[in-house]
Amino acid sequence: MGANEVRAPAVKPIAGTEFSPREIEDAVRRGGLLSLELEMTRACNLRCIYCYAQAGEPMENEIRFEELVDAVQQATDLGARKMVVLGGGEPCLYREFRRLVDYLADLDTVVEVFTNGTLIDRDLAGFLYDRGVSVVVKRNSGDPQTQDALAGSPGTFDQIRNGLNLLLEAGYPDENHGMGVQTVICRRNLAEIPQLWRWARRRGITPYFECMTLQGRAAHTESLHVTTAEVRRVFAELCRIDREEFGLAWTPHPPLVALSCSRHLYSMVVKANGDLYPCVGVTIPVGNIRRERLADVIRNSPVIDDLRHVYERIKGPCRNCRYNGLCYGCRGNAYQLTGDYLASDPCCWVPGEAAEEAQEDGCAEECSRGPASEPNVLCRSLCDFMRTQLVAEGVVFDEDTSFAAVGLDSLGLMELLLFVERRFGVEVPEAELTRANLHSVRAFAECVGRLSGLGTAASGEAGGP
Repeated sequence: MGANEVRAPAVKPIAGTEFSPREIEDAVRRGGLLSLELEMTRACNLRCIYCYAQAGEPMENEIRFEELVDAVQQATDLGARKMVVLGGGEPCLYREFRRLVDYLADLDTVVEVFTNGTLIDRDLAGFLYDRGVSVVVKRNSGDPQTQDALAGSPGTFDQIRNGLNLLLEAGYPDENHGMGVQTVICRRNLAEIPQLWRWARRRGITPYFECMTLQGRAAHTESLHVTTAEVRRVFAELCRIDREEFGLAWTPHPPLVALSCSRHLYSMVVKANGDLYPCVGVTIPVGNIRRERLADVIRNSPVIDDLRHVYERIKGPCRNCRYNGLCYGCRGNAYQLTGDYLASDPCCWVPGEAAEEAQEDGCAEECSRGPASEPNVLCRSLCDFMRTQLVAEGVVFDEDTSFAAVGLDSLGLMELLLFVERRFGVEVPEAELTRANLHSVRAFAECVGRLSGLGTAASGEAGGP
């Protein structure tokens, strides 16, 4: 297969990748939302040994259907266009699950359900497909013994396989029905991660692979923990597989493989008891939907304010990383490991000594260079931004590829300007950017540097914010 040939069909995005930087910036500015994550119950039929929520038995006084509807209505009033059904435990066990899906499907929103897949039968698969729901199913191993051990329940492998097959038979995935598989990278499945990745790619399924957050049961299961160096090598291998086998280009950095996480800028989590969290990893209740309105929490919570300005307030190596403005690591890992949700992600290999080790191993060499030492920091930062946010999956390009060749329109160019302003702290005079200057990343960078005074940064004489 050639480097520019894409085997996997285009499918509906999974996990929030459909929000543009300008939409996210607008949500922060107006104190709004783009998505809401719903954990309706703590009940679960599995006992996954890595579960962040320690799911199993339902909580006392779990949130009622009417309370969820009220939360959703508040979120849509704030601009939310996507509802993510996480469950907390297993969402299919929620007593009003189908009623909730019907309600969400009737709204003008994207609906995405994360499930362990064991309870999907033919009827449920058809129900979800008919309502246009995107589905993400857990799949942590292709080996029955490993999958069952990670799930803490015998027979799980066969149940998940059956659920996946029924979803495929129902018509997933296609351009109107997203489908993903969620895999937690850990000691037990580390060696088979590349196989699991290929399995998903070859079926047009979005691989939603993530680093294990050390909370809940995972914090007490040391036999599952992997080192940062091991995770880095896995990310690099998956990056190579995508580039060489599927013609897909992306930059390897945590916490998600080939995807970026920016949910703190535009989303919140409603827990099964009504508590509101910034995300499932930052376990700080910032309010309760039974007592406070979402708009008031967003406006008044100092935690939410910090996380919505995380690029400016983040501490440590992340603050001057070349990816600041694109990535802020995993805030959940930072909080669980340091107690500070604004600390640098301890599990990230890009800055500091971990990145130097990566360079010695010949992996992602450019990731080890900070803005002050990278001669083409603006070009490289723009390329990274385009790969993760603007350019269609499957398009391979470099600094000299024309914008027309990668399908970048005038709106995309404005997104690039917004990124430059946020990443480098300068305003670029938009009116002076003529089309003649914008035929490639390199030309764009030269023009921006000249007009904004970033020429020194682009030549390696100045750093980031």
